[in-house]
Amino acid sequence: MIIDSDKSFGYPVLRPLYEGQNPAELDYVNLPFEPVLLMAKDRFSPDSHIFTWEYECAVEDIDALLEAGAIKPILHLYNRNTWLSDSFDLSGQGKEGELSIKSSMLSGNVELRLLFSTSEKVSIRAPQIHPDYGYDEFTVPKNSIVAFSDSTPYNEKPYETRSITSFFQFFIRSELDDGEFFYSLDQDEVHIFANEDQILKFREFEVTEKLQSVILSGLYAPVVTEMVKLVYEKQDDDTDPCNELEWFKKVQQAMESLPPDKSQKHRPEITAHNIFKRPLNKLTVDR
Repeated sequence: MIIDSDKSFGYPVLRPLYEGQNPAELDYVNLPFEPVLLMAKDRFSPDSHIFTWEYECAVEDIDALLEAGAIKPILHLYNRNTWLSDSFDLSGQGKEGELSIKSSMLSGNVELRLLFSTSEKVSIRAPQIHPDYGYDEFTVPKNSIVAFSDSTPYNEKPYETRSITSFFQFFIRSELDDGEFFYSLDQDEVHIFANEDQILKFREFEVTEKLQSVILSGLYAPVVTEMVKLVYEKQDDDTDPCNELEWFKKVQQAMESLPPDKSQKHRPEITAHNIFKRPLNKLTVDR
């Protein structure tokens, strides 16, 4: 039964698809809410970070209410180290954008989540509502949650750049020239080494969607391609210590979630590209 008194809001809510969950069990059948949330240091303001978001809403009524302002998208931050929390109203800023946030809020382990909250009483009709609810239209009062994303972690550390949805860590190596980098897969997280100017450039690129795609394709994708190769080679050997590393488990999980035609052992670069949701699709060529 989808309606669980300990977990349900009592009405349908767009929510993330968790590991092992059947998308047909979601409140809105086969419609997970999975926005892309990223955080990076603001290169031009030492005391600030840049938060970027991108989301789609496949429920037409909710999408229309977002456009009308009757439902507002809200960024919620919770700092597990300091017990501080804050919320930012993203109304009127579109389905993708960026926001400057003071870094003092982000020291330590921070969790980010995107919510949709009603700013007035609204009615929502959707044919995708799970049949266990017994209706395809409902009404909720002001300040009701109608969507929430999975919690996305961000860990701020000196001299590192780290996308909150990734497991890459950057470390300075002053002896490296621009364009040079190397990486290590011996730890739970992937360590990438480059000079300080190069890392600052990565930070600058991370705050713009098109430039994020450049980094994904030019830097992360080659590294993940090598990781994919290792997963293919070692996943059937439970005695190999590589299987216990966090990056190995995450890449393996991502590979298993791909459709069969998108995971190609003989072409690991295709598998890596699909893990990143094909970032090259977002690059355009001026004519």
